[in-house]
Parts: sequence; C-alpha cells; structure tokens
Amino acid sequence: MINKVKLGINNLYLFKNNNDYLLLDTALPCKEDVILDEINKVIGDYNKIKVIVITHSHSDHIGNLKLLLDKIKKKIKL
Repeated sequence: MINKVKLGINNLYLFKNNNDYLLLDTALPCKEDVILDEINKVIGDYNKIKVIVITHSHSDHIGNLKLLLDKIKKKIKL
C-alpha cells in the first residue's frame, strides 16, 4: 500500500510492508511539528518508518532528513 502525505507544495510517499514503512524522500524543510503531525495522521506513528530512500540530493528531497533521523527512535536504514 502507498500512502501520500501532503506537505504544502511537496508530497511524501510512504510504502507499507506489514506494519513498517519505507519513506521515499523527505520533502522541503518544514517545521518539525508539521511534518511529524502529517505523517502521524496518515500512518499513526512516525516511528513505524524503518527505511528512508533518498532519490537524489536536491533540497526538495532531503530537506527533513536530519530531523527525521533524529526523531525516529529506532535505527533506520538509509
């Protein structure tokens, strides 16, 4: 299943595998509470993200990478 998270002009895509998620890119930088709240609205808990795939290093794809890596409690694969 693919879940879409709207973040202004960007979208995040979360791919579900059992109860875990893969996040494709991290969008433009935004406020911490905005991205975490929007992800939680769609999947319930951002800590379900186990893998982040970055397609390339433009700011509209990596803008929230550090924030998410710092916030997600478990080790995550990049």
